[in-house]
Amino acid sequence: MDGAGYTKMPMIIHAVALILIGLPLGYYLASTTLGLRGIWLSIVISNAIMTLLLVLDISRGKWINRIC
Repeated sequence: MDGAGYTKMPMIIHAVALILIGLPLGYYLASTTLGLRGIWLSIVISNAIMTLLLVLDISRGKWINRIC
């Protein structure tokens, strides 16, 4: 994606998935009976959400127009 000059939306998706989803979810799951496993589970969930959002973004094809 860097070679296409399309970096803003992937950066936003990463920030949302890691900071706005992963950290609060990790804190919540760690404070339950899951403990440390809750933190690892939040990493898996936030990465899955990030992957889904990135695949949807790439499949829209807007990044193709940025190649110059």
